[in-house]
Amino acid sequence: MFEVRDNEPDYALLNDPTSKSHNCYDHPIDTVADGDPLHGKSLKINGDDAVSENPNRYKQHGFYFNADNCIACHACEAACSEKNDNPAHIAFRSVGFIEGGT
Repeated sequence: MFEVRDNEPDYALLNDPTSKSHNCYDHPIDTVADGDPLHGKSLKINGDDAVSENPNRYKQHGFYFNADNCIACHACEAACSEKNDNPAHIAFRSVGFIEGGT
């Protein structure tokens, strides 16, 4: 599906086989149950019919960003664009699904 770049640092990889199955409210983190007809189907991202082997394929992903010390310098946007190979003028990148790779 997505090839891992040769120079990709280990800390940037998403594969985490020790993910929890439930959140702090004891709700399942999986977005698709094992018996669901959509389980194991391709997400057809960019016309690719491949099905990811990522063990966390159906987990909810997110990150925490604390902007308490923000001075509106946009350095975080520039760093994100550089990391994700986006053009410099792109300030936002929506991530709907992560199939594998980085």
